[in-house]
Amino acid sequence: MVRVGAHWDELHLHAHKVLIDGFIKMGIFKGTHEEMLQSGLSAAFFPHGLGHSLGLDVHDSLQYLRSTHIDLPESTRATPEKLYTYLRIRQPLQANMVLTVEPGCYFAPQMLDEHGVWESPLVDTEVLKTYLPVGGVRIEDVVVVREGAQCENLTTVGRERAWVEARCSGQ
Repeated sequence: MVRVGAHWDELHLHAHKVLIDGFIKMGIFKGTHEEMLQSGLSAAFFPHGLGHSLGLDVHDSLQYLRSTHIDLPESTRATPEKLYTYLRIRQPLQANMVLTVEPGCYFAPQMLDEHGVWESPLVDTEVLKTYLPVGGVRIEDVVVVREGAQCENLTTVGRERAWVEARCSGQ
């Protein structure tokens, strides 16, 4: 989805949709896809932005974003604003932009409390409890947006499940 003209908000929303679909399949979320999206509960598990520009002071750019007019894509206007709280990019992508793409999933108790996950009728809390020991994961890619082509992924580290599990277990 990373291509010239794609709006970063749409990519970020897509990441939330993938997380929601996975949680419905796992039995953590009990609502429909649309109910879960509108509830904003996925923000409890994906409490950060999809990524950011690469360069100096990229984590300080939130102040600038909040103080300027942002032309949001139509497809994201009907979703809860809390899904976009931590975005560092809120614009269409341009050729040669270098940025990170780092979706993640966390089972952080403080975030679950803050977002009312334990009280929500849309969450199977017994199933959720079985995933708390996972903690979380975020795998980051660094990409270059290319004109007329798929983005160029500069990341060379492994990302397959077996590779990650082997490294995490000390192999």
